[in-house]
Amino acid sequence: MTTIVDKFNRAYPRANRNKTYKVVNPHNMLIQEPVKLVLETWETIDGQRITDSLLPFIEVFDLDTNTIYERQAEQGARAFEIEIIVELEAQEVKRFGIRLGKRDHRRRNYTSFVQGAEGVQDIDFPTKENELTIETSYYSCHLSSITGVIDIVDKMTQKNILRDNALVPFMYGVYENTPIKTTPGQERRRMGRNRKGKGVNRFISKLTDFQVEKSGEISRSVTLDFSLEGTQLYTVILKFYNELPLITTSVRIQKDNTWAPENLYISLPIQSISDLYAEKSGQIFRPAIDQLPGTNTDFYLVDSGMFYLDEQGNSVGILPKDTPLFVLGNLDPKLIELCSDKTAYKNKEQIFAWVMNNFWETNFKVDLSGFYEFEFDIYTSSSVQSLEQAHRQLRQHSVGAFSVITNEDK
Repeated sequence: MTTIVDKFNRAYPRANRNKTYKVVNPHNMLIQEPVKLVLETWETIDGQRITDSLLPFIEVFDLDTNTIYERQAEQGARAFEIEIIVELEAQEVKRFGIRLGKRDHRRRNYTSFVQGAEGVQDIDFPTKENELTIETSYYSCHLSSITGVIDIVDKMTQKNILRDNALVPFMYGVYENTPIKTTPGQERRRMGRNRKGKGVNRFISKLTDFQVEKSGEISRSVTLDFSLEGTQLYTVILKFYNELPLITTSVRIQKDNTWAPENLYISLPIQSISDLYAEKSGQIFRPAIDQLPGTNTDFYLVDSGMFYLDEQGNSVGILPKDTPLFVLGNLDPKLIELCSDKTAYKNKEQIFAWVMNNFWETNFKVDLSGFYEFEFDIYTSSSVQSLEQAHRQLRQHSVGAFSVITNEDK
């Protein structure tokens, strides 16, 4: 017997349930968003357990119209994730089902001489994918084996959304520790409010390898591996959606253990096309500008995220999924600047996500060792008419649409 827990007929996963879902738009506006339909690894479709050989044959269809949607399926840590792109009117709910079809959804690109006998596509050839360029309808991303991401060009504006003069390259990790010269507690007190000592050691990650995945029906991804002091693993995964102005990023870290005061930052050098706006307590403000005099301008805790909006209506947004602490400007030890009419310059400085530290003992344990994953989304839009519209878009992208597992008859 299915347990009904809410108005969407939500059902817990169980053996032999109907593989049906509802996708909900919680916003009062039209949205087009990626949504993941989750299928537990022990579940079956049409009486069959899903294997690698059957995964390409999974179909997602609209229960009401029988329309088949493009989808991209992959196995996660504990479940299969089938991703689709949905367009929903304000507050609209759509019903979907999953079944095994006859079509193999894997993309095959005949490359002939472009891909040699070694299986490496190392010749520049129009319309053929390669390992140094990612092309979607909205972005052109160029990669390098030396620096990783060189640029991300927004095709709507033909401009790079990354800073040319970045303090640290895009998605690189920055690790700091302050050597203990007294005791762990006293060393932290000596730092004052700077959150790092004058003798701080700083390390920037180094790219060791990267791999670009072949295009799927929904997106194309690149995995960048780095070495970074203080960690055993620092891997960045960037996903570019084929038909959406959206890039999702995931940073996977295996952190070492140390008693020394330490920080870990992730570089987000988005081009400053205007003043930076951030959301705090449901309202937007400009860091280092729209603040009470004498308040902190070194770091900020934000809600949905941050965005830039230029006079032509072009916007770039940054969405932290689980780490809302950010730093503006260089990371050097320095005197604390409190907000005044002289701090507006900081609003234009580079953004760093401050994802880990071990000295605010009320919020973090001293031992930071273990496995972590931090996610950030980056989106662009054009023809934005006002700050209010840009704020709505920030919230809409932050929440997105969500899917509910049901057990409805087809």
